[in-house]
Amino acid sequence: MKIIKYRERMLQVPELIDEFTPAQYRRYLEISLLNDRGILSRPPLRSKLLTLLLDERTDLSMQREETIEEALNHIDLTLPFILPGEKRDRMNLNTGLNLLKEWDGWTGPGDMLDGVTFGAFIDCNSLLKLLAKTKSRERSEQLTTDFCRKLYRNEARPKADPDEILCAHALILFNNVMRTLHHDPIDINGEPLRFSILFEKSEKRKPDDGTGWMGTALEIAETGTFGTYRKVLDTPLWDVLVFLYRKKFEHMHSKR
Repeated sequence: MKIIKYRERMLQVPELIDEFTPAQYRRYLEISLLNDRGILSRPPLRSKLLTLLLDERTDLSMQREETIEEALNHIDLTLPFILPGEKRDRMNLNTGLNLLKEWDGWTGPGDMLDGVTFGAFIDCNSLLKLLAKTKSRERSEQLTTDFCRKLYRNEARPKADPDEILCAHALILFNNVMRTLHHDPIDINGEPLRFSILFEKSEKRKPDDGTGWMGTALEIAETGTFGTYRKVLDTPLWDVLVFLYRKKFEHMHSKR
């Protein structure tokens, strides 16, 4: 957090996405969606973001001239949150923390998808493939809702649909974790493990049977480590990933 003086008071301003409150993060996602749809140009994007960071209830563009002038003295506060582009800027959404663990009756996973089962992980990957192929807006919205339901539950209103912001968040969080799995070390019990080895292709390429993560679950079930295939699907995601990491690590080093 950064402490600044603004409008005759000391204000704590987030310097990272991880420092947002759930309410701030939801607003941040709303601004991001508006930007992605081309509704915001560069100045309005920064204005709305600065409005959020300065904890203003009314958009700065609608404030008095002296307020706008003072606010613009702090425009650099927006820099960590914006990824400049040639034609359009994007907002930085890269975090593995779940900043919306609970919202309006919906309960989701912990940070880095902690608490998600391996079966839900498989289903999410399958839905992502379907989303990439669909061209129908209606179908895309339904798949996105289905995706969110794999990660979030609403015990009080089990038949209710998650709203657009929560659905967008579920996709962003999952993709952030997948990106980290592919590229960055992840701390497990104090040790940085590179799960990227799970995605490296073998030198001796085997024919792809197309079963993907489901085929992996079947292979794990054959070892009996977590029990039957159904029990493998119900096993926490990170237990399975660590098991797969150990097997791949042992296999790689047995060749040396």
